Amino acid sequence: MTVGQKVEVALALLLVALVALIAVTSLFVPLRAAIALWLGAVIFFSATALFLPIRAAELDPKPDPAPDAAAAEARLADRDAQTKVALNPLCHTILMPGAAESADPKTRKVVVLIHGISTCPHAFVELAPRLANRGHVVFAPRMPQNGHADRSTPALGDLTAEALTEYADAAVDVACGWASELGREIVVCGISAGGTVAAWIGQNRPEVSRVVLVAPFFGLPGLGPRFNLFLTRFLLFVPNVSVWKNPWKRERYGGHAHVYKRQSTRGTAEVMRLGYAVFADAKTVAPAARSVALVSNAHDRAISNIIPERLVRRWARHGARVLR
Repeated sequence: MTVGQKVEVALALLLVALVALIAVTSLFVPLRAAIALWLGAVIFFSATALFLPIRAAELDPKPDPAPDAAAAEARLADRDAQTKVALNPLCHTILMPGAAESADPKTRKVVVLIHGISTCPHAFVELAPRLANRGHVVFAPRMPQNGHADRSTPALGDLTAEALTEYADAAVDVACGWASELGREIVVCGISAGGTVAAWIGQNRPEVSRVVLVAPFFGLPGLGPRFNLFLTRFLLFVPNVSVWKNPWKRERYGGHAHVYKRQSTRGTAEVMRLGYAVFADAKTVAPAARSVALVSNAHDRAISNIIPERLVRRWARHGARVLR
């Protein structure tokens, strides 16, 4: 089930809840009055959401680059020690030093890989070794509220855009340790919600030479910025709905062993909020990264291709080198 389909399921559940509320209310007042009451409430909440400001000022970068590899590794150990929940054994942060004699030293990079929402670094279990074998230092940090041992956890409902920017800053800061010691450039690659985080990094962190956005999630497919902006406001305003990826099997749903069985409307909205902040800044501010690559699929039914395309066009107008 795609992200868009999950949000559609959540909206369908809200519709079912609305019908149920109308049915219960009609036991005490005439049906027309019950319909008018609850439809009025929906219109009121929708109108409120339409003009609800999206907080973006809190999403500014707070850089603190590690001076060397030892400091970078110490920060990683400290973050691991602060983890209070049991983690899926597949989902720990990946760190791989590059093979020493495998590539021209001038072409070696520090590569940061950022996974999507409801998954974890295990998504790169095949890609990371290939990059390391080519001589790159590979770093794939676990995203907040992801990778828990309980795959049915509702933890994604606690994900915030602020936590994602803190995570992004920390990832770049750690990568700076190896880049500084080895004299290498930093490349950040993110997929889906990880692509949104990578876009924020590209907009805000000049230590990164290139960001690669693979199907970045800025909103639902087939919809432009305005409707997705309204949807973001609406999902931030209404109560969180934790959506089972397979509503029929629920906990019995198998799926990949490193992927959650549930998604969150609030967590999805917070990723969209982060994307909105990047998209808005890109209108007037040049990206910090010198080069951007966008990888998209015209037949992708999970994400909007319209917004990322407009984003990289904005970056190109500011002089960034854009590949797509």
